[in-house]
Amino acid sequence: MLRRAAIGGANGHSAGGTAEIVRTGATHTLEFSSDFRIDTGSIDVYLANQTNGVTGADMNLGNLRSLSGAQSYAMPNDGSGYRYVLLWCRPFRVPIGIGELR
Repeated sequence: MLRRAAIGGANGHSAGGTAEIVRTGATHTLEFSSDFRIDTGSIDVYLANQTNGVTGADMNLGNLRSLSGAQSYAMPNDGSGYRYVLLWCRPFRVPIGIGELR
């Protein structure tokens, strides 16, 4: 495990669990824990440097696959240039889950 974030809800939404950046050989993944949960869908998973929105400089890891449970997302690098895991609601263009990577 390279870094970990405790996920919390944002903008009135409920979220919990942890996310970790993990290196296996030459590959990196963002892995959500088995106790991960969030209360709604239509979410993109980002690594970002701010918590109030996404920019073209942020790393979009794709659609959230499940509202709960363990899941992993391939990363093109170790994500060291990013401070936050951001769960971004596409329809309303707001973050609904945030975790600071430490």
